Amino acid sequence: MPSRWTRWSVLVTTPLLVVACNRERPPSADTGAATPPAQTPPAAPAPGAAPEDATMRTLDTHLQSARAALGRDANAAAGELRQAAASVRAEGERGSAESREEMRRTADDLEALAKRVEQGAVRSENDLDREYARVHHALAVQSHQEAVQAWARRESASAGEHLRAASAHLEQALRNAGRETDQGAMQAVRDARQLGDSLVAHTREAGGAADRRLTELKNELDRLGHELVRPRR
Repeated sequence: MPSRWTRWSVLVTTPLLVVACNRERPPSADTGAATPPAQTPPAAPAPGAAPEDATMRTLDTHLQSARAALGRDANAAAGELRQAAASVRAEGERGSAESREEMRRTADDLEALAKRVEQGAVRSENDLDREYARVHHALAVQSHQEAVQAWARRESASAGEHLRAASAHLEQALRNAGRETDQGAMQAVRDARQLGDSLVAHTREAGGAADRRLTELKNELDRLGHELVRPRR
């Protein structure tokens, strides 16, 4: 039979052991402690995805900021133009070898424009427009090429997204070039945008018009491209 001392020791040490175990036990769902949710990294864009919407927003932010700063802060305007050039250069890396080279030239032109702005050689907003037209034309050409490639693979949604981007960039290029009243060109833009929407929605009727609309848009890009030929340096 245990002695009185033994029984007293058991009564004292048992609660101490329970307390110690509770202190060492890590928080868990059983104790009601909140477990922070796992951080899920942002999904990478799918291959062939078209990030043109974000590209156009970023590019336009820099171009319009440069326009707003021109005449009151030449250094700020030049800085915005250089950031726009960096956006164009980065976007060009996604394209084919041909469009990549054109995008590099366009970025170089923006950087040269930034230097002229710093030197005070560019004073009017109108002086920016022709270069802005070249920027959007180059992006439209690249997006059109990607639309053609996607459509050749019958990737309707991807073709539609690229076609939307091509039409948006061409419309802006036409406006910068002073050709917003060209009904034929603007109709080609509207038709291409409508086709892009239909391809994204997988509308059955879109397939029959795709080749024709892509060709019409290409013709307008070529026409504007001839007008925007860079002067020889």
